[in-house]
Amino acid sequence: MNIKSGEIMYCIKSYIILKPEGIDTLKEKRSIVKTLINALRKNFQLSVMEYGELDSKKFIGILYAQVSDSKDYLLKSSENIEIFIEEKYGLEIYSNDYDIF
Repeated sequence: MNIKSGEIMYCIKSYIILKPEGIDTLKEKRSIVKTLINALRKNFQLSVMEYGELDSKKFIGILYAQVSDSKDYLLKSSENIEIFIEEKYGLEIYSNDYDIF
């Protein structure tokens, strides 16, 4: 993506809460989270981190940000990220709260 002088850029900030099944320990959860975060960075070129729900075995909190010159691109990318998480990792999306600014 080449940024031209004066071009408007948009940023999406999304907080996704995932509901994993069959996790008994925080060590198992952290293993899944680490693998997921690395895969999201690699496949979607975004900034991502575990956020909130750190001591919960019932939920995983993921916060990510992505920048583009197109709001439509950011929305489509967000949909693709959700599909990726559900299909590749079998994690249920419990909630997704996002802002584009």
